[in-house]
Amino acid sequence: MSLNGILALLERHPEFIRSIESARQGPNGGPGTASDYPGPSHSAPGHSGDRHPGPPPFGAARTCAVRPSARPAFIAALYRRRLAPAPNANAAAPPPGPLLVIAPRQDDARRLHSQLLAWLGDDAPVYFLPEPEVLPFERLAADAPTANQRLTALAALAAAADPEYAPEYSADRPPPLVLCSIASALLYTAPPPLMAGRLPRANANTGQWTAPGVWRPGDRVRLDSLLSQWLELGYRHEPMVESPGAFSHRGGILDIYPPNCELPLRIELFDDEIDTIRRFDPLTQRSVGPADEVRPIPAQEQLPSLMSRVPTGAETPESLARQLDFSRCPAAVRERIAEELETLPYAANPEILSFYRGLIHRASLLDYLPPHAAVLLDRGGRIQDEASELEERIARMRAGREERGELPANFPSPGMPWAAFAARLAPLRPVDLQAWVGEADDPVFQPATPYYGRLEQLSADLKRRQGQGAALVAVTQHARRLAEILEQQGIAAPVLDTLDAPPAPGQVCILPGALPGGWAVNLAGANGHSPAQAKGQRHGASALDLLTDAELFGSVKERRQRRPRRAERGPDVSLSDLEPGTFVVHIDHGVARFAGTKMMRPSDAAGAEKEYLVLEYAENDKLYVPTDQLNRISAYVGAQEYSPALTRLGAADWSRLKQRVKGAAREMAQELIRINAARQIAKGHEFSPDSAWQQELEDSFPY
Repeated sequence: MSLNGILALLERHPEFIRSIESARQGPNGGPGTASDYPGPSHSAPGHSGDRHPGPPPFGAARTCAVRPSARPAFIAALYRRRLAPAPNANAAAPPPGPLLVIAPRQDDARRLHSQLLAWLGDDAPVYFLPEPEVLPFERLAADAPTANQRLTALAALAAAADPEYAPEYSADRPPPLVLCSIASALLYTAPPPLMAGRLPRANANTGQWTAPGVWRPGDRVRLDSLLSQWLELGYRHEPMVESPGAFSHRGGILDIYPPNCELPLRIELFDDEIDTIRRFDPLTQRSVGPADEVRPIPAQEQLPSLMSRVPTGAETPESLARQLDFSRCPAAVRERIAEELETLPYAANPEILSFYRGLIHRASLLDYLPPHAAVLLDRGGRIQDEASELEERIARMRAGREERGELPANFPSPGMPWAAFAARLAPLRPVDLQAWVGEADDPVFQPATPYYGRLEQLSADLKRRQGQGAALVAVTQHARRLAEILEQQGIAAPVLDTLDAPPAPGQVCILPGALPGGWAVNLAGANGHSPAQAKGQRHGASALDLLTDAELFGSVKERRQRRPRRAERGPDVSLSDLEPGTFVVHIDHGVARFAGTKMMRPSDAAGAEKEYLVLEYAENDKLYVPTDQLNRISAYVGAQEYSPALTRLGAADWSRLKQRVKGAAREMAQELIRINAARQIAKGHEFSPDSAWQQELEDSFPY
């Protein structure tokens, strides 16, 4: 779905475009000051969402207030406007830069991400930078989808800041729009050149980087150098490429699966020259189409093998390690950390990379922003509150671990302190987007009329608004049913998949989808004509009404996260059924042997103990699972006379096994589809289609 046509119509409103231009351009007395916005300043009434009165936080002198339901439309319009040349811009102006949106929490960023894809289209370069689902100072591997999503977003930002790629960005190839929470923004990460595919030159710490690795048909390659580069970027050498982050070498064929690619790539060599590059299906290993080039990004966010060659600022990882205070740690903890630090650059276990995040790389997300980038804060005061609460939680976890001797003093934090981040953010003069709660004073967006199922009133209002020359758009998850009802009332309302052109005066459009809320915008003054004149197609719509399920039916259907089916997880188990020595399956880590339970204090608790399940894996590794996560464990089902092989923690064996099972399940599904297709061809008794009453009954359910 795309709602670019609505954005094009909104850009005819002078106050709206004035606020967008103010947010797009720089401050320093120009059009970027807070007084230039249609929204009020921090101290003005009708403005909410920030518990910190007075000046905007961390130098965000540009403040704008937008109705909450219109926030995604405002951000999408700002992004579109940044792609257009600025007024009075000279020919030597830099290319459009990326837009970074920071939200208070991960759910806020994820919600904005899905809404912006609805506004800009699924093909728009809109990325979500999630938080790793690993607590600070924990030795746990981040799940692969989250890690790949982070790599994709960081690589997009790094390319926008890299001089090799930045000139390629234009209105036809727009720069990225990245959304993240403040917790994700504070995390240390790899330097931008590394994430753009560059490697630090040998005998390093000089700040010099190699050219990005880009290979096209006709290029000549040195095979040993190429494979060595992929290994340094964190790729795994495997017999067959089945998941992101892997590569294989078979004679003159090289397969690689960059995390930011939907499909892996296959390079076919003729001697030392690249003959062809093709995409292929990782399940069938068959080619599906040609590709223009290969641009591998790092396969891991933390690359300890390169940390001695990457400039880290005033301190090196070795000097930071020497500063650790082991005075309160037992000998076992001291020996374990010393052993891990010694082997970290050569054979790092994926589960310890998150533990040493602050030691391996110390680049900030702000390092990824070129000078012509823009930062937008979704309710800056809430962001400040969340950052403060996050620091307090990390401080409590650190204190608890240091008190138990599990963590040395002065151990590097996985993220940048909030004060340092705010100080670095201030010179960028971000736009602070606040929530407008007023109704009469908003010069652009007015609240939409709520109907709550009164569809007869909706039909009457639509006819009246059509006569006034207004354009009406409904985004609903009951598109077909709503179109039938309006057709019965004599209103033509086609169901569209996308809306790329501005709707005409009097046009009613219905799109299947979900948005948080609607609004109304008066465009009569913007088009320079009266409502009576707006009836003609020549001038454009006099108003725009956007309706969603919140206004039409009183609620928006919740998209519940998909839960694993019972067949995927195996039989449910209860704690009383588990006996030491029995085999179980953890959904994320694979087959293990249950060894009993243990009372332990969680790292973020003051004194309360919790019960943990002890799971034994291969190579004497153990995993402690809280009993409140028992739903992640199922009983092992297999041949009773054979004992299953235990999974290795941190290895990719379990992920590959699940991928193969999914492939087999897909083949079975295809066979079922063929069987059902044959049934469809066969003649049988045809029942009448569902009536309108049946459809209305089904649509009345909230899920």
